[in-house]
Amino acid sequence: MKDFFKINKDFFTTYLIMGLVSLILFYAFDYSKTVLLYYMSLSLGILLIPIIYRTLRFNRLLHSPDFEILQKDGLNKKNKELYEDLEREVLDIKMKNAKSLSELNSYLTLWAHQVKTPLAAILLMSERAGEKEVEIEVQKTEEYISQMINYMKSKEKSKDYSFKKISLERIVRKTIRKYRLFFIEKNLKLELQLKDVTIVTDPKWFSFVLDQIIFNALKYTVKGGIRISNQEDNYKLIIEDSGIGIPKEDLANVTSFGFTGENGRNFSNSTGIGLYLVDDILKRLKYDYKIESKVNRGTTFKINIRRKELIED
Repeated sequence: MKDFFKINKDFFTTYLIMGLVSLILFYAFDYSKTVLLYYMSLSLGILLIPIIYRTLRFNRLLHSPDFEILQKDGLNKKNKELYEDLEREVLDIKMKNAKSLSELNSYLTLWAHQVKTPLAAILLMSERAGEKEVEIEVQKTEEYISQMINYMKSKEKSKDYSFKKISLERIVRKTIRKYRLFFIEKNLKLELQLKDVTIVTDPKWFSFVLDQIIFNALKYTVKGGIRISNQEDNYKLIIEDSGIGIPKEDLANVTSFGFTGENGRNFSNSTGIGLYLVDDILKRLKYDYKIESKVNRGTTFKINIRRKELIED
């Protein structure tokens, strides 16, 4: 019964309006009640014909096997429209986020390059004044800025890799010269047992990898020194230090983004970014590597510099 009135509510509404209008007219023109009842009954009878027809038709459709299909089609259409609306909203959010990230990267890159100018000036003044401590602190600052710039570059879809043939000894010595003051300040010994070979790599990115590994070794080495050598036809580069080492439970996570572990808690200037970038770049350069370490015995970084795939300009 409820469905009957629900289906035909437009007809009943029309009938009630017609009835009210008729009632007003009959009273206004003083027609007899008999005529009014006759008119109302006739109207209701005429109205009942489409109402009964519509109700019977609905009942047949309700019990028809096609009704469920029609119902599902309607729901599927509605769900599809909702999904498409949601998909458009998500795409719009992604585009806005990508634009914001691009703007932030552009600003930070610009800022980093601008900061390098006053740092270079401070470094020059400290060199003239013989202030080794200032030089070292400026170099540390430059190192962290370099990490930030290269982290942002590593997130870009297109990388500016350019593979060339270069001297292994030359690129290693360049990094050693960069950190000479750290060796002097900490009174650390450098042992270089390197046989020169020509390798195919991207000089800029591979230099950055060497910088990070040696900078880390210097940071966590209090006494002793660093040994750099090569083995296996001179294509395995080995960088060893006599530092504090990495706990066994931390070793598997040292290349994870932001991971500092136990050593990071003891050294407040640890960022957890350096080795993350080393891992990312070495994979892109297609160099296999391995990190071995023992607490209070030091850390060894081994890189197979014979690439899996040779790419030259």
